[in-house]
Amino acid sequence: MEAALFDKLAKMVADVPGDVAEVGVHKGDSAEYLTTLFPTRQLHLYDTFTGLPGQLKLSIDHNRGGAFACSRHLVEERLSGTNAICRPGIFPEQAINEPLCFVHCDVDYYYSTLAVLCWGWQCLSPGGVIVCDDYGFSTCLGAGLAVKHWLPEGAELHLAVKRCWVRKEPTGDSNSTGGGPNPP
Repeated sequence: MEAALFDKLAKMVADVPGDVAEVGVHKGDSAEYLTTLFPTRQLHLYDTFTGLPGQLKLSIDHNRGGAFACSRHLVEERLSGTNAICRPGIFPEQAINEPLCFVHCDVDYYYSTLAVLCWGWQCLSPGGVIVCDDYGFSTCLGAGLAVKHWLPEGAELHLAVKRCWVRKEPTGDSNSTGGGPNPP
């Protein structure tokens, strides 16, 4: 997580309606920071809490299934008393369809990233942003490829250090799901 980027984007979406979502929670570091940036918004935390789902791995996805496991109980304890709620399972099975202003995607794999981007864009309020970690990481090539395959026509991809973000323009089509999946 890059705090300066999150700070900038939180200010950008301050007046955008909707909740906040993070998919790929691990130990809750960025989730904890998001609770400070969005103290009055519900933070939905999606994770298996058993590590990366190996059945979704492609040959370009280097991290092994089960990597980044962390106890749901430990994350809930860490975020006790905040606006965060854990939604365990393989995404998007447990996804809710509520308006969102900010989505943080940190799931490493191609298909997982693509699922988060399509769902997140559909739920994103105009003016909201999606941040995708792992863009440019040599061990997470699938995440970067998913962003390139998904990127909605006319959307501007903003690059940061090992991550990227996309803003849904305030006049954007809230029904668009992005460019659509084109598996490698």
